[in-house]
Amino acid sequence: HKVSLHRQGQPIRVLVDGYIPCFVGGGPVLMKCLEGAAWPLLLQKAYAKLHGGYSQVLSIPVSQILEECFGYPRIEFGRIPGGDGLELAHRMRVVLQFGHMVYVTLNINNKSTHDTVVLRVDVDASNLPTAVVVRDMDGRQMITFSFAEFLANLDQASYIPLMPNADVLVRRFYVLDSLACESASAATFALSVADAATIIIGFTFENKATEIGFAILRVMDNYRLHEISSVQRRHKSSCCDLVRLDAGEYIIALKPARVSDDNETSSKPAQWSPEEKMQHFFKQLDWDMDGRLNAEDMGRFMTLYEGGLSFSPSAYYWLLEHFDSDASGLTELGLLQYYQSNTNILANEHLPDDFTAPQFQHARQCIGYFRSTKKIFLEQVNPN
Repeated sequence: HKVSLHRQGQPIRVLVDGYIPCFVGGGPVLMKCLEGAAWPLLLQKAYAKLHGGYSQVLSIPVSQILEECFGYPRIEFGRIPGGDGLELAHRMRVVLQFGHMVYVTLNINNKSTHDTVVLRVDVDASNLPTAVVVRDMDGRQMITFSFAEFLANLDQASYIPLMPNADVLVRRFYVLDSLACESASAATFALSVADAATIIIGFTFENKATEIGFAILRVMDNYRLHEISSVQRRHKSSCCDLVRLDAGEYIIALKPARVSDDNETSSKPAQWSPEEKMQHFFKQLDWDMDGRLNAEDMGRFMTLYEGGLSFSPSAYYWLLEHFDSDASGLTELGLLQYYQSNTNILANEHLPDDFTAPQFQHARQCIGYFRSTKKIFLEQVNPN
């Protein structure tokens, strides 16, 4: 069985067999599905394999599990502490009506926190909230709180948008740290929406960032930009928004972020071998993450880093003819062969600026996730 999961926003296919740990003569040891389906057990096994074993999963926060299953982070409701909670209750009801998953962290008796799924919010004849029905994440217990009790114990409220029948685009790109970024945005995307659509837009850095955010701006008839939505999170590695966009042209601007080094590999770019630098460069060109450089990948490189110069089809086919490639495009070996034909990379001679420059070797990976009810067209553009 191939199970689709995500790590730091990047799609990963995990291969598992159909064997599940079971009691002798009984059912599954670790979990079972209330409806009798087998896929939750396979999903749990794949997730455990991704993290090195079932025991490792026990210490992973629910928010991380959901993000690595769906590919995008939760959206926080942002309740104002001390408020009456009416707006929060209304928003939770609306989100539930659209079939999304609402989950909250409750601080019970100021001693322990419990992650629970909100099943419904009850209201009275005046449309005022009276009760909230939740269920534990393990699905075993349903609890009804009065709304006042729920609000008093609430620590955090979020939701995961669920859009099963939707087109998905996942793209990898690289950005400079905010201290090195000379533009008002770390990355800029042109988004074309042919028909009105509901879209999930999320960004995930491979490292935790001090501040991460993005804005969606509509291109008006007079070419002015009108802000539709903006999101900002502190001390997180990802952010997400659910928006309804009319047909038209839009700009998505990712805010420059200060990214930590907590999850960095042991070596720094200055210590990398020429082969490692080439691998890092190849990943930046391969923005659809298929392990090949197609004409779109090469054209994007020219647009972003070579002053908008065009990349002709004849030049692309020349690369495929002379260096290692297949029907999908140029391989990493093929890219290395191209540079070896111009300079002795492995002998550590002078390396071409177009892949050893700091804008490549010090850039941070970020994954963009776009899930839409209608077909959309996305292109990264030069933020300058």
